[in-house]
Amino acid sequence: MDSEQLFTTKAELPETSSTAVVTMDPESSAPATKASQTRARMTSRTLTSQKTAPTRTAHSQNRPKKKGLSKTWKPYLEQFTLFPKLPIEIRQATWRFTLQPRAVEIAYTYNHGYYSHVGIPVALRVNRDSRNVVSLLYPLCFGSILHQPRIVFNFSMDTLCFDEMIWTELPKFLVSLGDVELKQIQSIAVDRFIDEARK
Repeated sequence: MDSEQLFTTKAELPETSSTAVVTMDPESSAPATKASQTRARMTSRTLTSQKTAPTRTAHSQNRPKKKGLSKTWKPYLEQFTLFPKLPIEIRQATWRFTLQPRAVEIAYTYNHGYYSHVGIPVALRVNRDSRNVVSLLYPLCFGSILHQPRIVFNFSMDTLCFDEMIWTELPKFLVSLGDVELKQIQSIAVDRFIDEARK
């Protein structure tokens, strides 16, 4: 190497992001090697490209692929056959959640006494299990001396309504109520007062 001049050539690899630096003998077109005693040496280095893609770690490679969401829409269940197998506390709480406040309008006839056209709660008509739970909350009320009580009424949820047809019978109705019923009534509505307020 004392009298020979060495020069360096760069060969860029188009398909990779690295550059190889090779030392060549100026009198030969082939790369110098130790076997040919050309005292040439070859060095290579890898240059990191600025556009190198991020390396996937072992954690990301082992990460399970997310499956696409199913496009098939499944409707809600129309039947739940496991309800009888639930604990009795859950079944009783479920039946109580079905109860809704009602406006119970009462009417009167001489032959039948006090009655109402408002339907009874659904839970009283489903099965024995539901009736046993809610029947205590809906006792038969508003009887008279001549007639047995026929109206199911929830004193804590329902509103007792009087129309104009029963207005003349209202004093008799109040007299016919027992002390227990009078103390438990919480909501009363009278259509006559409502109609006058609208005018």
